[in-house]
Amino acid sequence: MTSAATDPHQLVGTAQHPRAKDLSSYLIHMTRTPADLASILVDGCIEARGAFGLAGQDPSRSDSHRCVCLTETPAQEIERFASKRKYGIVFKRAFIIRLGGQRVWYVNYATPAFEALKHEMNRLHNAEVSSRFLELTPYIDMWREDVYAFDWEREWRVNGDVRFEWSDVEYLITENQGLLTVLESPDVGSGYFHPKQQDYIWTGGTLPELDAAVGALAEQFTKEFAEPDEALFHDSEQVDGYAWGGIRHWETREAIESINLGRPRAVIDALEAHLNERSVSWLSRKGLA
Repeated sequence: MTSAATDPHQLVGTAQHPRAKDLSSYLIHMTRTPADLASILVDGCIEARGAFGLAGQDPSRSDSHRCVCLTETPAQEIERFASKRKYGIVFKRAFIIRLGGQRVWYVNYATPAFEALKHEMNRLHNAEVSSRFLELTPYIDMWREDVYAFDWEREWRVNGDVRFEWSDVEYLITENQGLLTVLESPDVGSGYFHPKQQDYIWTGGTLPELDAAVGALAEQFTKEFAEPDEALFHDSEQVDGYAWGGIRHWETREAIESINLGRPRAVIDALEAHLNERSVSWLSRKGLA
């Protein structure tokens, strides 16, 4: 089981200034609910849903400006996000940089710098031409105190989805009795047969919502694949004890990957270990129809 970190100060400081409480070598993506956090972990992906930056509101360019947002706010100050977002996933800043992540540049409204950017945007829009300048605009926003003033978020963005393995996750942030709590990297838990429920359940993960999400994957698997006992006759002369009769034989890993492409290895490995305890051979239900 994942243990709670009682002090968020392991998330502050940088290599240059290791004792600085206002700096951090980590970046945090905050989300609204534990179910949202569990979904991100099981998928191994933070989807870039919102369009941001100078050209983000242009319908013709919004798809190319979809970003994942993160903050470099040190963990002990993360509660400023708590009115809307109380759950977070923490990465090393170096990992996000490798994905192309950049700090957001807020340009003050009605300044020479802003006017220069506005001129270039108008030129591109009117001429309807492509430009590598548009590779920068997802990371540039206007700052105006009475209109758009989010520089306090200390925001970073990645243009596009953030895909990761669980080994890339440094910490999680959750809510515990009204307080934001820093947890160690996630624990996937495991599945077992519940005698009273007469069914397999998933338990022991970092969050109940994570157990539910991984359990749902296991349930999805058994809707698409069946154990040999469900459809085959026993044949003691066969190596595995079943008469396959030309029906395709799926190994557990192969079957999992056929329906869960792109999942993190930690999730795939845990599902495989759990399902192998039930059977190492599977049949596609579609193949039986």
